[in-house]
Amino acid sequence: MTEQAIVSVLALPDFDRFVYVLSILERFPDQDCAVLLNTSPRVVPDTWVRVQQHIANSIEVVQIGKGIPNRSAAGTLDMV
Repeated sequence: MTEQAIVSVLALPDFDRFVYVLSILERFPDQDCAVLLNTSPRVVPDTWVRVQQHIANSIEVVQIGKGIPNRSAAGTLDMV
């Protein structure tokens, strides 16, 4: 994991960060994560997707100015 990815994980809201650690790093099943976090099992995968998007967006920001393609908010591919 890159330093920027670590910084982006630390910037997550507490709940999202707990889901990241339990589900992705510790590989707990969604049901176990939900029980530990006192939430619905359906919330865990949605949060996992949000966390992955947050990390990916954070890494893309670092790449700006290096001539690396960046996906705009409209979903189009732009060269930065």
